Amino acid sequence: MGELAFRAEGSPKREQNLLRLREALDVWKVWLADIAAEFEYGRIAFELKSIGRPIGQNDITIAAIAFALGNATVVTMDCDLSAVPGLSVENWAEPA
Repeated sequence: MGELAFRAEGSPKREQNLLRLREALDVWKVWLADIAAEFEYGRIAFELKSIGRPIGQNDITIAAIAFALGNATVVTMDCDLSAVPGLSVENWAEPA
């Protein structure tokens, strides 16, 4: 689902394709996924690609879940998640 949202974000018919994807959810069965987080995944992945700063899929998933929860703070020990614009990140590996 996240990959579909990512592709829709970067498509020439972005609005139309995002709408079609949302409409398809009425028919599809989606297991073990939070739809809000999946759309956040697509948005984040496309935004990072657009600025030339891709990160790993697992980190995008973590960021997407944080945004879906209302921009929860993500605690990390590396710097990849700090590349996500607008994400609240605490890096516990950095000295205080």
